[in-house]
Amino acid sequence: MRASATRSAAGDPWPFGLAAAPGLKSDLSVFAVVLVFYVAGASAAWHSFGAPAGLAFFPPAGVTVAAMVLLPRRRWWLVVAAIVVGEFGVDLANGLSVTISAGYVAANVVEPLVGASLFLRFTAGDTRLDRRRGMRWFLVAAVGAGPLAGGILGGATRAAHTGDVWWDAAFHWLIGDGLGVLVVGAPILVMRGVAMPRGRRLREAVAALGGTLILTVLAYWVSDIPPTILLLPPFVWVALRFGAPGVLLVGAGVAAVANVATAAGRGIFAALDVSPQTELTAGQLFLVTMIVTVWFLAVETTDRADLIVERARQRVVLERTELRQTVGELSNRLVSAVSLDDVVRTYTSIVADRYQVSVLWLGRYDSGLDRFRVVSDTLPDTVSDEIATWTSSTPAPGPVAMKLGTPIWVSDREELVRQPESTV
Repeated sequence: MRASATRSAAGDPWPFGLAAAPGLKSDLSVFAVVLVFYVAGASAAWHSFGAPAGLAFFPPAGVTVAAMVLLPRRRWWLVVAAIVVGEFGVDLANGLSVTISAGYVAANVVEPLVGASLFLRFTAGDTRLDRRRGMRWFLVAAVGAGPLAGGILGGATRAAHTGDVWWDAAFHWLIGDGLGVLVVGAPILVMRGVAMPRGRRLREAVAALGGTLILTVLAYWVSDIPPTILLLPPFVWVALRFGAPGVLLVGAGVAAVANVATAAGRGIFAALDVSPQTELTAGQLFLVTMIVTVWFLAVETTDRADLIVERARQRVVLERTELRQTVGELSNRLVSAVSLDDVVRTYTSIVADRYQVSVLWLGRYDSGLDRFRVVSDTLPDTVSDEIATWTSSTPAPGPVAMKLGTPIWVSDREELVRQPESTV
């Protein structure tokens, strides 16, 4: 009844780069890929995730909704066909009647149709899950509305099959399939276009996944420590280092290990004094809550980082625009300058005033007088008076010295002489 899928090449929604091979984008290849992962996930639900005890974690729910999001609507019938064949095959092989199997088939067909349709409608095609809008509508449509629609039919089928209360069965279906969409469908979608990490970053990613899985085993199989204490810190670290793709991929591994442990009677949720079905659902609710919380942290961090980069880019554009304007204005006014005084005044009024630069210009009179002069309105009178006493034999730092922010202050002639030729 209940797959996981991977992908390799950027933009390739199918595992192991199948779409890159000639001829494998045919209808038959799409049907075969979905069917294989559907049957694998549904078999895992029956034999590893506790389906015999109740409505369990169902990975194929993520495979089917992701396939419909990635495929054009005219090819959705291939996904539907794979669901029908796969669900009937797995259910009949596990001893369910044709009538009950048909009910589960209908529920599993309706679920991705509703989830994918609403998700694409509300996102207007922008299905990026590392952004706030895509995350919000994926949770509402694919994780929420789709499994709810499937749960209405699946709960009724479960009630007819086992005598369970219909609304209770529908709720358990919603949580189990919602978790499947979250940790299988979301990673498939979020990894589109994400480059494979290399070198040190690849080693860090492998260590993050492996370390978190080891802590999951410790939390569910070895110790009685609440899973939050062991799992939340590495999850937060993954969110900050690898963003939404890292969180969702690690979440898939954690969900698989945790559900196998709970179904096997291990971990804090298996120790609850409740029915096996409630144990499964409690563990699934915990995983959904933790993964969504850390996913939100990753998305917010990414959004804020993008905002900082965008503001920096806008600042650079603004500075370049102001620089072009300054150079243009300076060029236009220098064309009409007829003397050194005009040049210096033009430079001082435009560049020095706009960029808060103090200018010290040292030069000899063109008339040959044995004196120096200072042309600047931004220097203190004491400096101007000092330089005015110089003669042709006086060592000078000229011709130009500039300093950002404040004027150049000196206490005596020796200090001024020690100034570099050009200080910006």
